[in-house]
Amino acid sequence: MTATEALRFLQEDIHTTVVATLDEDGLPVTCAIDMMDADENGLYFLTAKGKNFYRRLKKTRYIALTGTRGKDTMSCIAVSVRGSVRELGEGPLPRLLKKNPYMWKIYPDAESQKALTVFQLYAGSGEWFDLSQKPIERFPFSFGEDKANREVYLITDACIGCRICEKACPQSCVDFASIPAVIRQEHCLHCGRYGDLPEESDCSGGGKMTQADRRLYLIEKMLEEQPNFLKMKIPEDEANQKYLLRCLFNIRAPQPAKQEFLSVQDAYLQEETKRKGITELDDLHPVQEGIYLWQGDITTLRCDAIVNAANSQMLGCFMPCHECIDNAIHTYAGVQLRLACAAFMRRQGHEEETGQAKITPAFNLPCCYVLHTVGPIVDIRPTKKDRERLASCYRSCLELAEQNRIKSIAFCCISTGEFRFPHEEAAEIAIKTVKEHQASVRSKMEVIFNVFKEIDLNIYRKLFSAD
Repeated sequence: MTATEALRFLQEDIHTTVVATLDEDGLPVTCAIDMMDADENGLYFLTAKGKNFYRRLKKTRYIALTGTRGKDTMSCIAVSVRGSVRELGEGPLPRLLKKNPYMWKIYPDAESQKALTVFQLYAGSGEWFDLSQKPIERFPFSFGEDKANREVYLITDACIGCRICEKACPQSCVDFASIPAVIRQEHCLHCGRYGDLPEESDCSGGGKMTQADRRLYLIEKMLEEQPNFLKMKIPEDEANQKYLLRCLFNIRAPQPAKQEFLSVQDAYLQEETKRKGITELDDLHPVQEGIYLWQGDITTLRCDAIVNAANSQMLGCFMPCHECIDNAIHTYAGVQLRLACAAFMRRQGHEEETGQAKITPAFNLPCCYVLHTVGPIVDIRPTKKDRERLASCYRSCLELAEQNRIKSIAFCCISTGEFRFPHEEAAEIAIKTVKEHQASVRSKMEVIFNVFKEIDLNIYRKLFSAD
């Protein structure tokens, strides 16, 4: 099943789909939309420019949709797609009206058709799901620049061939032709029955591995990626294993990883963060309306977004176990973050400019997003341009956060570490820029100033008390 075949089935055989967008409050809204055409470049549909649906498309430029065909559940074929949309305007309208002549009954003449505009779902991913087959069939697909994001259950090398998982699987999709057994993903129902397996079973895709098991697994897999380290002896004690694992995370190039590795890595990192202790935004107390001051590890803060003080390469810190925030964020987010950064840097085609901002998912961090910004590097003392660029870092992050409907954002002390911006002057610029933004756009976004060192905590306390 190719992406084009799935999209054409959706357009020709299903045609009417349920499309989800977000309203002004970030809540989902659904409506029935006919898919008018499909090709290797995506899906095409139209709407009237006076509709709320049109305004939501223009604002978010992202949709999710599902269509089904069948008399009942057990004869049903469903195709789901999500991705980015863009407005093509009136150009393709004659072609779509010719292919869908019933639209002439709704918009019968050229004058009434001026209300219409065409949108293209040009980059996305989706899944074909067929319940009419036994076992069921499912196939992921992607088109445009998107990659199919396939969530799967896997059986690890700890499999001993006990066949307990085979008995638990309602679709009989576990293949024991070899050990470890293999789940045939095209038939997997994703029912989660692996979680009901008895404790003595290790066939649960990493779910029953201990933290020590996961740590050793990750170290071994990443050592295999480094030919120069193949003969390295893995330390026996926990502290040195953790040190080695972080080093391997730090030096790993931005390259894809197998799903089994990601499953174990995600479980390991999330458990490590849980053990460090997650701080909830609701547990913090504002120092002023909409503004918080918090001393702690920003990788443990659960809020909408945190800000990373990045370098111009935007790929994270490659120095093993370096103490910068860039290193910490990339370590505990997981290898997916560096890969995501590499993708947008490849599209951008040049180093990131100082004072701008980019946004990525946070992956394994408690927050939802990471905003990456490059602060100014100070030689002896900050210049006027340095001050302007630092203010631009905060302003760019705030504007990008507003565009993505982020309700809370935590700023680190940008440029005060390796980039040598004086702490007090940096804090003054940070507070001033945030307050100017709040006043100018009447922002309700909550802002957390995160500090790690005592010197920064005392500076911010002094500045807020003087207000």
